[in-house]
This record gives sequence, structure tokens and C-alpha cells, in this order.
Amino acid sequence: MTKKDELFQSLYRRYLPGVVSYLVKFGFDRDKARDLAQDTFVRVYEHMDSWRGEAEWAFLRTTAQHVALNEIRSRGTRKRKGAEVAIDGPKALELPSLDREAGARLIEEQEQVRQATALGKAIRELPPRLRGPLELRLLGHSYKSIAATLRLSLDTVKTRIHEAKGKLREMLGHTPEEPGHED
Repeated sequence: MTKKDELFQSLYRRYLPGVVSYLVKFGFDRDKARDLAQDTFVRVYEHMDSWRGEAEWAFLRTTAQHVALNEIRSRGTRKRKGAEVAIDGPKALELPSLDREAGARLIEEQEQVRQATALGKAIRELPPRLRGPLELRLLGHSYKSIAATLRLSLDTVKTRIHEAKGKLREMLGHTPEEPGHED
């Protein structure tokens, strides 16, 4: 067994439960989190040659974060199952009509998707100095861990996140509901 294999097995034994727990925090059920943890460790093994051997948990957490985000993104791009019907074909008139409640839900879901898309686009347009801290906060990181990760002061992190939220409100045309509104 090579030194790389021994190191990998050691990492796997020590950190597998932590990686699974970390992925559960993204909203995955335990089975999906285990599958994604396996994907994480495959990536870790593939990239061990470029890893300097420092900060084991940070390396694993970052890799798990990328795997989780890729999974979340892929959910939105998977092809949906549905029958194709030509609008001028004979089956066009056979389409079931939506009741009022289902129609209202559909409109609400479409609005939520529109808002989420607009928010995602606005976040991507933020300057990197504001986008980085905000994205980490949205992933559930504490202000303290963001400060440590980005090597910034705690006050700087809070200020940048506050500023990012203000810019997003501007970009999306929202204003705080009350004067002196705090984030």
C-alpha cells in the first residue's frame, strides 16, 4: 500500500462521519449525504497529489461543499419528465385543465423561481469582496468562521455582508419595510 493510500484511508476513517453530517446541513437526507460523501472522498483521492497535507478538515469541507453545490445545481437542470404535445395536434384539446387552486400554486411557484433566479443573478453581479462573505453566510457559516476563512476582521465581515444585502435590495428594487431596518 502506498503512502497516499494510507493517508487516504486515515482521512476516510476519521472524517467520513463529519463529512456526512456536514452534507446533511445542506438539506440532504442521510442516504443522499452518504452518497455525496463518497463522491467527496473520490475527489479527495483524485486530488491528493496537489494537496499539501495541511488543514485536513478544511480541505475535506471545501471539497464536500463543491460536491453539494454541484448536486444542488444539477437538480435545477435535470430534464423534467412530461409528454410532448404539438399545439396544433389532435391531443392539444385533451390537455387537463387546472383547477383554481392548482393554477394559483403554479403561478406562485413560477414567481418563486423567477425571484430565486433574479436573486442568483444579482448575487453573481456583486463585487467579489461582497459576494464571498455573503455566499459563505448563505451556506450557513458563522460570521466568525467567515472571518477566519477570508482572513478578515469580524467587523469587516459584518459590514460587507450588510453592504451586500443593501446592494441586492437596490438591484432587485426592494427597500427595507421600516426605517432603521437591521439585517
